[in-house]
Amino acid sequence: MTTIVSSSQSVGLVISDANVVNGPFFVLPYVYIESDGNSFNDAIRVTATNANAVINVAGMLIAENNDGVQVNGDDRVVLTNTGSIFGSYGFYAPAGANGNRFVVDGLIDANLLGLQLGGSGNSSTIGGHVNAGGTGIYDSGSNTINVIAGGTLQGANLAYSFDGAPSDVSTLINDGTILGGTSGAVLGYTSHALAFTNSGTTKGNVTLGTGADTIVNSGTILGVVDLGGGADTFTMLGSGTVSGDIAGGAGNDIFRGGSLSDRFLGGDDHDTFYGGGGNDLIFGEAGNDRFFADTDAIADTYNGGAGNDTVNYLLASGDIRLNFGLNYALGTEIGLDRLFSIENATGGGGNDSLTGSETTIGLNGGAGDDTLFGGGGGNTLDGGTGADVIRGFAGFDKITGGAGDDTLTGDFNADTFIFADGFGKDTITDFDEFNNAEKISLVAVTAITSFADLTANHLTQVGANAVITDGANTITILSANIADLDANDFIF
Repeated sequence: MTTIVSSSQSVGLVISDANVVNGPFFVLPYVYIESDGNSFNDAIRVTATNANAVINVAGMLIAENNDGVQVNGDDRVVLTNTGSIFGSYGFYAPAGANGNRFVVDGLIDANLLGLQLGGSGNSSTIGGHVNAGGTGIYDSGSNTINVIAGGTLQGANLAYSFDGAPSDVSTLINDGTILGGTSGAVLGYTSHALAFTNSGTTKGNVTLGTGADTIVNSGTILGVVDLGGGADTFTMLGSGTVSGDIAGGAGNDIFRGGSLSDRFLGGDDHDTFYGGGGNDLIFGEAGNDRFFADTDAIADTYNGGAGNDTVNYLLASGDIRLNFGLNYALGTEIGLDRLFSIENATGGGGNDSLTGSETTIGLNGGAGDDTLFGGGGGNTLDGGTGADVIRGFAGFDKITGGAGDDTLTGDFNADTFIFADGFGKDTITDFDEFNNAEKISLVAVTAITSFADLTANHLTQVGANAVITDGANTITILSANIADLDANDFIF
């Protein structure tokens, strides 16, 4: 049975357990409720328990200073609005109202709030227009909003805001248009998390709370994106754009760029950046940040800021020339990147040249026959695979050749040369056996267990050089006499 509310009805419709059995489908051509200042005088109120009521507003619903539709409890209401709803609130679902579905193909024009979703498991699909004098949608639970193509969500103050419990996760999908107001387009207040997918247009700032939020943008955001606190993830897909900065806050955030130029600001803690295509400008700011460089042959800028930061060129298969002292990395695949306040670098698959500075902490050549030059401090230098040439220069350096036939030089001060199984045929050019602080570490060479084992089974004098042998692997210590080597020169 279909219940039709008569034209120009001036009293509210109550859908209760008593009348819902007469038929769950309500067609509302026109309902008008006088404004009397009573916030409980709703145009439609659903009080039934698990009503599963289907309400179709096909005409005009005018509630003036009251709510257009209010549900209480787990009513499981399906509201389809192909007409127009006017009131203080278009739709009001207080805390405890769960599992409702709202389809807005017409118009909601509210003085304060277009939709308020206080429970969880509610969903709203907007193919028409939601316009509010305050906030378009206020979500304080785990609910889903989908603005489809052709739909508009708008608020004079905010288009969408969320403020729930730490366990709440809301979903906002925009393939239409979100128009923010004086306080922005999207605003989160607490650790309530948001998953926001934007393939349409969002006009206004997007400011999130302290939850673990995710944003995937393949559309247009006209404003600043502030991820707030929490471990957040921002992903730009394809030719998606953000007109302002994309900023993290506290928390270990992940940023992924698209095919165009991006501007990322990491904020506090330890962030991870993937530049993607375009001329990217990326600031790590505080924390130990990681930059994974792209291979689009377009110049990017990476600024680590405070902390112990690393730039990584593992995606590059061609040769790279990197110099921290001159603030650049150059290669056919990467273009000319500018590097500032970064302490560590990892090369790619080519024959790379990595040069440190006074503030360099670590260099790793990766694959290929690499050349590594440390800076003025104590560096950790690892050649990776390939036949590498490594020089520590000044400082107390830790030098690892890795697999391949490597040439290792510590230079000034006392250095530690580190070997592991399968180290290849390596050469140490300047080991000082009379410096008790200079060491050869064989901890990771399983076949050599002690100094006694070394001297009895692995250490020989070959001309002017001392040679350590482990199967097909050798360490040649130039200009060293085995008689001058003792247990203090080694670490087992």
